[in-house]
Amino acid sequence: VLYLTQEFAYSDVKAGAVFGAYGALITAYGIGTGLIIDRIGVVKSMYSGVILSLIGRLIMLLVTASTAGQAMLLIALIIVLPIGNSFMFPTMMIAIRRYTVKKNRNFVYGLFYTTMIIAIFVS
Repeated sequence: VLYLTQEFAYSDVKAGAVFGAYGALITAYGIGTGLIIDRIGVVKSMYSGVILSLIGRLIMLLVTASTAGQAMLLIALIIVLPIGNSFMFPTMMIAIRRYTVKKNRNFVYGLFYTTMIIAIFVS
């Protein structure tokens, strides 16, 4: 929200609505990407998610407050990033399930969630 309010002069309400839509769309796009993940596999899905997320973040880095820049920003926040995230997070869970043995799976899930929490605090 701070990024949109400080860099693009969005109101708090408008910025909150954009990020709320971003979060909701991750779930909505997840319905479609789940089918694709099953079809193309874990590795290709992970690469797809990372590449889309990288493109979305590069768009956010390079856009300006111009009208065209704001349109590109919304494309990144409403299409590219949510689709990338909807590929990555379920794929990580599938990978943990597939590539661990039952004995250490709980530890790996704990490590996964701990890493996510630390990343949230660092960012």
